Amino acid sequence: MFGDGGSRAQTILVGEQPGDREDREGEPFVGPAGRILAQAMSSAGLEREPQAAIDGLVRDLKAAVDAERSR
Repeated sequence: MFGDGGSRAQTILVGEQPGDREDREGEPFVGPAGRILAQAMSSAGLEREPQAAIDGLVRDLKAAVDAERSR
């Protein structure tokens, strides 16, 4: 999964890792946390595009979990 948002965004929001919905849909912040984020951004007067870009530190939750288990 790659980030989402305008290429000229002045704000970037970075989450820690995707949840199961983000993994399935391949989009960042589409699950419950995404709804909360959308409400917070709306309250702050930010739009996802073109004002903000959204990304995550971890691209694939399953790969991250597998890597942690193999430690």
